[in-house]
Amino acid sequence: MSINFSKLLAQEIEKKKKMKTPPSSKTTRTNENDNDEEKMRKKADELMSDEVFFAQFFTRKPIEDWDTYRVHRRDKPDEFIPGLFYVPEFIHEEEERRINRAIRTQKEAKWVESKGKRKILNVPAAPNNENTPLWINALKKALRETTAMDGQNEANHVLINEYNAPAGIDPH
Repeated sequence: MSINFSKLLAQEIEKKKKMKTPPSSKTTRTNENDNDEEKMRKKADELMSDEVFFAQFFTRKPIEDWDTYRVHRRDKPDEFIPGLFYVPEFIHEEEERRINRAIRTQKEAKWVESKGKRKILNVPAAPNNENTPLWINALKKALRETTAMDGQNEANHVLINEYNAPAGIDPH
């Protein structure tokens, strides 16, 4: 089960505001909402470290019907691309936020420019999970839990591409 801590905290903040805020003071709601969202993220980070979050809450249920997530070939809509699946919202909002932060703050990260169109980061994932970033271990665990990977064929690295608009993916 995945828990969106930021959302839960936002709901708590909203409840408290409704109790304190008089009905006539709703004119500056947009700025307040932005500030509330930032406060909510900080509070979520205070309440739970990334280490605890990735170890305990980044979990998935087994996917029983993988056919639902198969990707069709564009040129032959009746055929699937073997081994390719698309699971919408596989990574939830709070998980995404924490993964992005972990990637951006990773000390040993060395981004490589590729023809000026994109940046590439190759993050190794050790077989025994030692010296592997927490977020990669959490993703590997989530893939095992969904039965996407059986533990024998796990990822040995993660390749991250960052594209700047309007650059697209180079042909390959």
